[in-house]
Amino acid sequence: MQAKRRLKNVTVLFISLVDKGANKRTIVWKSQNSAEPVFTREISIAKIDDEKQMVYGIVYAPDDVDSQGDVMTGAEVEKAAYGFMKARRIDQIDRQHDGQPDEGFVAES
Repeated sequence: MQAKRRLKNVTVLFISLVDKGANKRTIVWKSQNSAEPVFTREISIAKIDDEKQMVYGIVYAPDDVDSQGDVMTGAEVEKAAYGFMKARRIDQIDRQHDGQPDEGFVAES
């Protein structure tokens, strides 16, 4: 798929876990400014650690066109991820876009 637009200066407020997608794992990044795009990203689970109750996966890969036709450079992905962590939003994980933080949290970026 050809990229429709390159996203820049993305501010991630929530990561939503939703039950769409073939692998039942989808991540949705929401923008603080409603004029900016909201986009969905399916992730493949790279590793599951049952003992630690942790799931590992890539949320957004650089230069990989997403389901909305958007793409970000590696520098923009890094900036968005670090901004999310710096703003201490690590517990802003919700389900089905309900805006209610749930049990999960981001442990690493």
